Amino acid sequence: MVKTTSGLHSAGVGRTGTFIAIDRLIQQIEMENTVDVYGVVYDLRMHRPLMVQTEVRLLFIQHHVSQICTVIQKR
Repeated sequence: MVKTTSGLHSAGVGRTGTFIAIDRLIQQIEMENTVDVYGVVYDLRMHRPLMVQTEVRLLFIQHHVSQICTVIQKR
């Protein structure tokens, strides 16, 4: 944990969780042909509560997974 003027933060957990979520969603698409952003983020948070901390990060995940799905459909 890193102490800042605004309180305690885990350095990089939210950003790291965002990229882990995208990686897991890519695997989910390839193996199950489904996308469950909520389920993946929920599972990550069960193991590490601060993963994917903000709505902006959720939107980032949704945007990039949507782009990945578009690319896969064009194959």
